[in-house]
Amino acid sequence: MFGVRRVNYRVWPDRHPPIEVDYEGWKESVLLLGDSTTYGQAIDDKYKLHNILDTNRNVINLAYPSYSNEHILRLLVDHIVEFGYPHMVIIGYSSPWRQSFISKEDVSQGEIISLGNWNVPSLYPEELLDRDTLKEKTIDIVKACRLICVNCCKYFEWTVFAAAEKDRQAWIEDMYIHPFEDRGDDNMHPGPLTIQKLGEKIGTI
Repeated sequence: MFGVRRVNYRVWPDRHPPIEVDYEGWKESVLLLGDSTTYGQAIDDKYKLHNILDTNRNVINLAYPSYSNEHILRLLVDHIVEFGYPHMVIIGYSSPWRQSFISKEDVSQGEIISLGNWNVPSLYPEELLDRDTLKEKTIDIVKACRLICVNCCKYFEWTVFAAAEKDRQAWIEDMYIHPFEDRGDDNMHPGPLTIQKLGEKIGTI
């Protein structure tokens, strides 16, 4: 009915190697989607979310640093189209002020790159990050992910991107906002205790 998206998601393996995943037993697995906070940037592997969840199920962590909520929706749709539903989907929503962008460069044609304040306006027009537009996109993306998963699999959503009023205004009100208990080695990302507490909040799977 629908084909799987045949484009690449840009990564920087020299800085952040993608987490190795095993699709064995997909329908009984736990799928993690998100950005660097779900990926586990700046903490040791043993403390990362996919390694501390209270479960005997296969955990597939597709999160990656700088991913936007558009990346999350694309990955969710593509994997359900290709494999069907997993047992559970856990989404760590990213900042609303990011988006995905299809590169038009010959060297990376058909590649989805991450677009945010780190490469605008030096590489891309400022209007691509219009905040009113991104706010509405974010709300639609969250609604879409919820509708895709409701009644089809277990679902848990969370974010750490709501400390500032401008971020809180961009989220649907009942989003779970996970507090920082500590920080990783870069003093920016969630630390081991923060991820441990998140795992406790998610509970046994």
